[in-house]
Amino acid sequence: LYKEMVMAGLEITDVETNREDEFTQLSLTNKIIGPIFNSKVSPFKASERAFSHFMNQVRVDSFATMVKSIAPNGDLSLEDGKAVARFVNILTGRGDPGRLAQSADVLNYIFFSYRYTLSNVQFLEDVFLRSWWETMGDLKSPTDFFLTDGSTPPATRKLGSELARKAIVKEYARIGAGYGSVIGLVALWNMIHMEDDEDFLGFFNPWSTEFLKMRIGERRIDIMGGMGQVVGFAARMMSNGYTDGKGEWQSFSDPGFTTKSRE
Repeated sequence: LYKEMVMAGLEITDVETNREDEFTQLSLTNKIIGPIFNSKVSPFKASERAFSHFMNQVRVDSFATMVKSIAPNGDLSLEDGKAVARFVNILTGRGDPGRLAQSADVLNYIFFSYRYTLSNVQFLEDVFLRSWWETMGDLKSPTDFFLTDGSTPPATRKLGSELARKAIVKEYARIGAGYGSVIGLVALWNMIHMEDDEDFLGFFNPWSTEFLKMRIGERRIDIMGGMGQVVGFAARMMSNGYTDGKGEWQSFSDPGFTTKSRE
C-alpha cells in the first residue's frame, strides 16, 4: 500500500527534506545551539523525529482505513487515492501549497506553520465548495447559486469516484458532529459563566474577537485550532469591518479606523 500512498500524494514527512512546518523554524536555533549537543542526542532532532513519526503514523493509518472501505479488494484507482490523500493531508495540517511548495521554508519564517493555516482554508473549501455535495442526491454545490452561465468553477471539480466522495462526506459529517458537540458544550459553559448577554452572543459572531472562544475569567481559549480565525477573517473581508471588544461595529473604510484600533 505504500506505493499507492506515494503515487496518491500522501504526505510522508522526514527530518531533512520534507519536514513538518512546525520544526522548519528550528533550523536556525539548531545551528546556534545544536553544536552543544551530540547530533545523535540533540533534543531538537529527537523532538522532530518523534513528532514526524507520530503524524506519519496517523496519516498512514487514516489512508489505509479509508482505502479499505472504498476498495476492499485492493483495486484502488489513482483518482480515488488522490482524493483520499488530499483529504488526509488537509485533516492532518498539510495543506496543498501548489506553486508555493518551493518557497515553504521562506514562508514558514514569515507565517508560523503556513501549511497548517492553509489546510484550515482548504478544509472549509472542501466542505462548502467542492462537489462532495453532488453525492447527496439532487443537492448541488453551494456555488451553483452564484453561477449564471451554467459553468462549474475549478474549485467544484469532482475528485475521485462517487464511492470515494461518499466516504469522504461521511468523514466530514463525523468531524462536523465532533465540532458541534464541542461548540455546544463550550457555549453552555460561557452562558453559565457570563453575566452579560452581549458577551455570550459574541461567541457566535464571526465578526467578533470572541468568536468561538472559551472564556475563563479574562482568559480566552481557542477551541477550534485556528479554524475560527479563518472564518472570522473571511467574514470581515466580505463585510469590510468587524465587531470590537466593546461590541461596537468598526468599518475598515472609516477614515479614523487606524486611530481607533490603537486606542
